[in-house]
Amino acid sequence: MTEQCRPPEGADDVYSFIKPRVLHYTLNDYRIALGGEGPLAYQWDDKPHRLVYDLIASRMNADAELAAVREENARLREAATKLLESADLVEANRSTTYQARNGKTVHVQSEDGERVDLVHSDCTFGLAMAAIEMRAALNASAGEGLGEN
Repeated sequence: MTEQCRPPEGADDVYSFIKPRVLHYTLNDYRIALGGEGPLAYQWDDKPHRLVYDLIASRMNADAELAAVREENARLREAATKLLESADLVEANRSTTYQARNGKTVHVQSEDGERVDLVHSDCTFGLAMAAIEMRAALNASAGEGLGEN
């Protein structure tokens, strides 16, 4: 390894001194530079290690972005799962009737005559909390304003 390409003393691995970053040229510009063409041809002839480091840094950046996307997907999947489980709990525990004090089974209707479903407050509270968590996960992943009422 030439002195120019040698990593600084104390570097854990050979590429630890390269910081992740995006490419300023297209991948095709890097490819054609090998043949002495394009905007990076001079770089390839003069200091080819810079182009190699650019490509390594780009890969490191892509790996970091992929890890962040996977983490975000896991967070969203967890919030969505909680929301669906809470909705399933509401569905499983809803009732169209209740037992009146006189022992009769009673149906409840709204003013327009539609049936009213009765759900225990624990179920509706769980659903409300899961919806809040889902909104928070959406807001964290895509910026403010998503999922607001």
